[in-house]
Amino acid sequence: MSDRFADKTVMITGSVGGLGHPGIIDTPLAYDPKTGAELVPTGDFAIPRMASVEEIMKYVLFVASEDASFSTGSEFVADGGFALGPIAPAKT
Repeated sequence: MSDRFADKTVMITGSVGGLGHPGIIDTPLAYDPKTGAELVPTGDFAIPRMASVEEIMKYVLFVASEDASFSTGSEFVADGGFALGPIAPAKT
């Protein structure tokens, strides 16, 4: 689709992280409602924490802004390494 609209200055991008393939975002849905435990522990991921809602908001606003105007037909991923899966500890 982006190839049909790029010359009309229409930007077609996919923001991944909170929209299509999110990482773990610190919302009530990330916790067990009975125990409060994290449903998906993040300690073994490349960025070993959840994203804040504000981080994802800033990210999506950037991708939709004129600051990203030279990008089209691409995906931006903000998942903290979630797609990589658990990362083995560094060997010392």
